[in-house]
Amino acid sequence: MPSLGMQIQRHLDRRSRPHHPFPEIFLYALELQNLDSTNSGGTATGILFSTEGGGNFGKGAIVYARRNSWAMGTMHFLQNQAYSHDIPALSDAVMSIANNGNVGIGTSSPCSTLDVEGGKLVVQTHNSSYGQVQILNNGTSSTDTEASIAFAAGVTGGQGGTIQCPVSNLWMLGAGSYGNPATVFGIGNISAGGYILTVNSSGKVGIGTTNPGSTTLAIKVAGTSSSTSSLNVTDSSSNSHLFVRDDGNVGIGTASPGQKLEVNGNIKADGRIIIAGNAPSNSTGATGDVAGMIAWNSSYLYVCTANYNGSAVWKRVALSTF
Repeated sequence: MPSLGMQIQRHLDRRSRPHHPFPEIFLYALELQNLDSTNSGGTATGILFSTEGGGNFGKGAIVYARRNSWAMGTMHFLQNQAYSHDIPALSDAVMSIANNGNVGIGTSSPCSTLDVEGGKLVVQTHNSSYGQVQILNNGTSSTDTEASIAFAAGVTGGQGGTIQCPVSNLWMLGAGSYGNPATVFGIGNISAGGYILTVNSSGKVGIGTTNPGSTTLAIKVAGTSSSTSSLNVTDSSSNSHLFVRDDGNVGIGTASPGQKLEVNGNIKADGRIIIAGNAPSNSTGATGDVAGMIAWNSSYLYVCTANYNGSAVWKRVALSTF
């Protein structure tokens, strides 16, 4: 580390800086200089703090180290933690402020506005309020519509992930907030009234509910409409293969199931197909009967040959023993 031997100059009048354009503003009462033998620029200057005598017991220092021309450099705050007579070196920097305003904690060469390396960042409060880290985008441009956190790996910041929050929606990520239990971790939208997806302490997942119970995946829809769905499994061309409507109808190969189960395609069963009775009371049937329905009782097998239209649409055949 360069010697901390220095020259202390006190500037008591503006003549000490006769060529400065603003001498009244930049009139420094104290200046620390560390020049070389030719009285030209040195490499660093600073202050060592010592609370004991009889040797070099100083463990804290502030050093300004020149990094390039025109005396521009970085301000380092040093802390030597060794149980020895050694004084701090630049390698003991715990915080550094670069000439461009970048602040480094755990690094002497900060590459961003705040660069924290080699540890963790803790936000703590001692009152009833939440400890918060706020990511703000206070730009006035029409394109300043969101704030985000980006995750990257590698020295140069390789490709990673991003959490973005547009100003038009208030998203939340965490546990135990907005009336939800601390045992539930969720992703939600404040504008929508709470968590949208949750995972409880047992690993059960809820969509639309914070209480999936003992169900591995519980999906709760907002209503009972036939025009909306709670589950839609599609292929790459957006064709529905499995569709569950909010009114309970299920479609396989169709996104518009008109019955509790509607299949667009063939059905193969290796076991028996069980059909409940519900035989029609007459050949006319009732509203809701559609062509292809099958019913039976102990005497007849019934087949609906056309959609209900007020006329005879049901046919039957008598059953006999083997």
